[in-house]
Amino acid sequence: MLGAYKKASFFDKDVGWIRSGYVVVWQSAVLVTSPSEGHPVEVRDALSRLGDALLGDWRTANRPPAAAAAAAPIQ
Repeated sequence: MLGAYKKASFFDKDVGWIRSGYVVVWQSAVLVTSPSEGHPVEVRDALSRLGDALLGDWRTANRPPAAAAAAAPIQ
């Protein structure tokens, strides 16, 4: 499991006051099953894939404005 959690306070307009809770920034899970002798390598590879996915998602969500405009479909 790879995730980033942050406790935060926010105004809940449905109840009309400030509430606290946890925000999950990103999360994914991978189940790794392998023989004992190869397990460390398999776990390392699974974590690498999760890290690559996290970075890819972050880069997509945080493109510079010019890059985001260029990547947007023309309507």
